Amino acid sequence: MSQTRVFVNYQEVSSVDPSTRGLHFGDGHFTTLAVYLGKPLLLSWHLTRLEDASRKLWLDFDTDNLKRYILRLSSDLACGMIKILISRQSHGRGYAPASSSSDVIIFSSSLPDLRQHIDSQNGLSVGVAGFRLAKQPALAGLKHLNRLEQVFLAREVEQRNLDELVVLDSDGVVVEGIKSNVFFEVDGKLVTPATLESGVDGVMKRWLIETLRTEGIAVELKSLEARDVNKSSAIWFTNCLILLRWADSFRNSDNKVIQLNRTELTGFALATIRNRLLC
Repeated sequence: MSQTRVFVNYQEVSSVDPSTRGLHFGDGHFTTLAVYLGKPLLLSWHLTRLEDASRKLWLDFDTDNLKRYILRLSSDLACGMIKILISRQSHGRGYAPASSSSDVIIFSSSLPDLRQHIDSQNGLSVGVAGFRLAKQPALAGLKHLNRLEQVFLAREVEQRNLDELVVLDSDGVVVEGIKSNVFFEVDGKLVTPATLESGVDGVMKRWLIETLRTEGIAVELKSLEARDVNKSSAIWFTNCLILLRWADSFRNSDNKVIQLNRTELTGFALATIRNRLLC
């Protein structure tokens, strides 16, 4: 397992200030990007995500400084990941955010070749999560530092001996995967949930929607319930480290296992990612 390097405000460190508000209150947000052949993939998309989240959470950071540092740090990685965490600096006790100043905390490590996910012939075993996400429109879409729901979900998928879960909100509406966004091929159409009341609006999801649309493939953002997922001929999970993984079996809400195939559209999406990002 590769060693993780840690940087705080562009200085390599062995520890992080324990008073940072991200640790105490989850007061901040983050993004995780992949590096391939020394290139940070979708860097502009990640920087836009960080800028948007910082505006919503009243945080400041210097985008240009961060971009330069990530480009330099990436050049040392053949294949890896960089996690960028924006945490409000400590200004005494209490919940109130006394300042918009932030610490930029960066984690960097090597990873196996990203092409393994694109080239894999093995699909995921998937079920419907029993644990439900809370609805909070003010935070919907943000990759904020409060990840306890994902801790519960990660424990559930491990106990059920599955690879991934289709996660619902408290009203039974489909939101996402545990650490991914989710797409469904239903009646030849590609559908993905909108993240209006909960969930994370992922970089890979947004890039894939835009890219597929330029290829003439319509992608509909639509509210789905668990019963709608039963009609799927394909289910994909996406994030910036796994890129795209497809499901070969789905245990639905009635506990019935549905076998799924790697469809022609799935193959096209995988080829598009390889040709656009990994060439």
